[in-house]
Amino acid sequence: MSKKIIVLTTALSFVFLVFTCGQDQPVRQRLTPAESAALLKEKLNLTNDQKDRIQKILEDQHEKMQKLRNSMSGDRTEMRESMRELRDETDQLIEELLTDEQKIKYEEYKEERIQNRRDRFRDRDE
Repeated sequence: MSKKIIVLTTALSFVFLVFTCGQDQPVRQRLTPAESAALLKEKLNLTNDQKDRIQKILEDQHEKMQKLRNSMSGDRTEMRESMRELRDETDQLIEELLTDEQKIKYEEYKEERIQNRRDRFRDRDE
């Protein structure tokens, strides 16, 4: 009986330890295409028409990304490259809708996102 209690207590302690250690990292959820378009509308001062057209581009990208994730069979390098190409294509389509001033702000926004991603990875490794 006491061995069962010790084993059960140890197992519960382990589960608790794993659960609490995982709490240190905030859960980062991806924005939906609609949320991303709304954020870009605010950051770039987009018109409603630009926002709607960008949202459609982002919805298409989201769908293609899902298909890529589902179709790739373990080759992470190939998947990463395909996703990078898709992001580049999406950026190009978005930039075609922007004014020169908005393009500058969009580049700044992308740089900010890259820096934030680097900071997250650096913080994760510490």
